[in-house]
Amino acid sequence: MDNGNVYVSKKHINKIFELLENDDDDAVQRLIDEGKAEKYDSKDFKEELKKDLQHDHAILMEVKKLWMNVKRDPKLLKFVNVLSNNVVLKKNHLIIFTESKETANYLFKNLNEE
Repeated sequence: MDNGNVYVSKKHINKIFELLENDDDDAVQRLIDEGKAEKYDSKDFKEELKKDLQHDHAILMEVKKLWMNVKRDPKLLKFVNVLSNNVVLKKNHLIIFTESKETANYLFKNLNEE
């Protein structure tokens, strides 16, 4: 909890997450230098906030553990059903728009299995 930084940005937080995932520290620093993001050292956080964050982290890890047992995706099943049973959708090429790269990859993987 005392190691690392926290990045804050109203408009670019998803981009920051993506850059951090790709270890592109230079691009993150450019956003900070351009005033599009702020960087806070976690050592500067108050003890109370650190305890609250640790508590939240424990809850999220428990939720993640519960999710690991879920193998069925009702939204995906409904989507596949609509694609399979709608005559117009079934006979034409489709472009599916999504904001999230993870969702696009998930749909690509799962729709190709169908």
